[in-house]
Amino acid sequence: MALSCAARDLRRNSGIDLGATSRCRMPSRPVRRPARGRRSTVITYDSEVVIDRPQAEVAQFAVDPSTHREWMGDVADIEVLTPGAVRVDSRYRYLIKKGPMSTRLTMRVAALDQGAVEYRTEPGGPLDWQARLGFEPIDGGRTRVTSAGKMVLRGWRRLIEPLMAGEVRSGEAAELTALKRILESRSDAEPSQATGG
Repeated sequence: MALSCAARDLRRNSGIDLGATSRCRMPSRPVRRPARGRRSTVITYDSEVVIDRPQAEVAQFAVDPSTHREWMGDVADIEVLTPGAVRVDSRYRYLIKKGPMSTRLTMRVAALDQGAVEYRTEPGGPLDWQARLGFEPIDGGRTRVTSAGKMVLRGWRRLIEPLMAGEVRSGEAAELTALKRILESRSDAEPSQATGG
């Protein structure tokens, strides 16, 4: 009498002898289980604002890490890891607070020129984030600032993706509004420390 696979497993695991041998065949290759959970989704955002200031002034202020706490709403603290003027591969460690939650992440400048700055998180953090601020001169000495990016949450944070998507989009738009308010209320050409000036 041949035993079913279940009976064979019962005999093997419990030590019960059912008096028969098993002829259960194992599959030729391992059975793949469906992945648990779900794949991370990419949160994207894209917003813009026109600031009544020249491109050079807007770019210099926005890129300067000493100003980030002023206009980036969720930045509670920033540590400059690469001293000196902002340049490609400059690194910063941010403490981001949103309500009762906080997280630390390290970002680096991936690209920088007069027209844009791109930031990326370092691998292994709580999220993968690519962000770009663009500075386009327009008529009348004004500047169109665009903020675009994409973010993938890691670990337990994936559970809050549906909530975070809206928060990220509205938060990035609010940051540009704050940047506009600050720059347009400043007296002409107050110096920024981004380029040592």
